[in-house]
Amino acid sequence: MARYTTINYGLLALLAYLSLTASLFGCAGTPWQQHSASTDKTMPIEWTQELSIASLLAEEPTVNSQEDLSELLAQPWYASIDVKTNKADESKTLTNCNDFFAIKEPDLRAQQEQENDSLLEFKVMCEATRLLSQATAARHSNIPTNPLDAQLPTKLPKSLALITSQSEGYRIQRNHDLTHWGNVNAIRKVQQKSAYQSVYYSDAGVQTLAVLGRGDINGDKWDDILVTVKDTVEGGSYFNLRLFVLTVTAQDKWQVVAQY
Repeated sequence: MARYTTINYGLLALLAYLSLTASLFGCAGTPWQQHSASTDKTMPIEWTQELSIASLLAEEPTVNSQEDLSELLAQPWYASIDVKTNKADESKTLTNCNDFFAIKEPDLRAQQEQENDSLLEFKVMCEATRLLSQATAARHSNIPTNPLDAQLPTKLPKSLALITSQSEGYRIQRNHDLTHWGNVNAIRKVQQKSAYQSVYYSDAGVQTLAVLGRGDINGDKWDDILVTVKDTVEGGSYFNLRLFVLTVTAQDKWQVVAQY
């Protein structure tokens, strides 16, 4: 009788462990599972600790659902930012994500130069939060379990390359021999910080990639991931932060769905 009881407790422990590892990323922070491209089951919208919008708010909330994500867009930031708009002599004060979306201009700049890096982080996290709050469950996926591996520069399009000037960008876009990120920036070292963040070192500089979340962003039933690319130059002051929506096609090719 004692032996029978022990076996049942072992099974219960195993089931509890499996239930825990299947939790959403937004709650558990565990590595993503590989989803089959042919599955007929829907996959949950997930986000990681790299989605840092909650830490940018005046009061850090608990986020457990897509509805919670949506509500963050109206929550006040930890600091307001005065910005210049494209209209002559017009300025606005941004206090939350919805303020930003109301005027959303491609070259929006802070009135105080030293606040532009903070403004860029607010903009990127607002965009990512909005996209994830509106995402739907995917039915198919080719996203690998560990997307930020050392081979990623040979797979991703050249639009993710570190480019520090507009003229350099035009030159690279016109060069059809350069097809992938690694063709533009020869990566000499990769340092994986976590399941969701890796740092890629090249002679051009340092790029930190972070996975913020996943879901069907563009409504095609295929799994997409949101990735930020932080561009810096060793020993220099250059800084840029970009947001990409990426997917892997049925032909097993990485593709940029959108860029912000």
